[in-house]
Amino acid sequence: MERLIKSIQHALDNENYYAALFVALALPDICGKLEFGEGNGFRYKKWCDEYFIKKGTEVYRNKISPYTIISSEDLFALRCAMLLP
Repeated sequence: MERLIKSIQHALDNENYYAALFVALALPDICGKLEFGEGNGFRYKKWCDEYFIKKGTEVYRNKISPYTIISSEDLFALRCAMLLP
């Protein structure tokens, strides 16, 4: 996992934003598969909800609005748009 995170940082350092985004969007797939097994969309959204959205509440909420700025559904849709042909 550390190698993947370092690859994201390396891509950002080199202004290779698409590569950073591709890897970042793939991480919940990898983590979800390890934790929850089968069920691609289900595991992706479940992992994002449990480890990204809820645990990052103070970071990923708009300061004006109490609502989450991005949902697990949004992240999965972006992942599908970027990673699938």
